[in-house]
Parts: sequence; structure tokens; C-alpha cells
Amino acid sequence: MKRAESLEEIEQWTSSQSSGGTMLLAQNEKQPGGVVFSDEDSSQPPTEIKMKLLIQASGDSLYFEHTFNSNSEYEEAQELIGRLKEKFQLKNVTEDDIHAKTGSQ
Repeated sequence: MKRAESLEEIEQWTSSQSSGGTMLLAQNEKQPGGVVFSDEDSSQPPTEIKMKLLIQASGDSLYFEHTFNSNSEYEEAQELIGRLKEKFQLKNVTEDDIHAKTGSQ
């Protein structure tokens, strides 16, 4: 199993794979803990979204894990997943399901 560190690495890896694989996606949203300092322009504290993605294709797999702190970065990841759904079947799963497949925590 390979591990991707960026969205670009996911794109590169998936471009070399044939169609018909599976994407397992787990996402959790949480408010950061601790004291949050905000300015007059922000009405809510920032939200963190933790994403775990496992793509299985042609006997190979790619794992990606990232915590998004900005909406624009998360939207970019969602756009990529949208494009990849044309090539791979998407299954929304729990973090435990991904842990069972990858052995990660």
C-alpha cells in the first residue's frame, strides 16, 4: 500500500490506474478544542475536517489522511473525489472500516 501526502499525489497515482476500483472515504467534522480567538469578521470558530481515503485498484492501494483547516483546501479535495467517482466506486465508511483495511490509527 502506498501513502499519498498530497492531493497531487492522489491524482498522479489514480491516473495510472484502470477503472473499476473502489474508494473508501471516512470524514469527521469537529470544532477545534481550546480557546479560540476570533475577530469581528468571524462569527464561528474554524471547523476541522479529518478525511481518510483508501483507493483500491488492480491489486494496489493508496491511502491518504489529512485534517483540513481551510474550506478552500477541503473543497479542492471534494472536487478531486468528484472526478475520481467517474473511475472508482465511492463508499462512505467509518474510520474503523479504514483502520481495519490499513492497520492505521
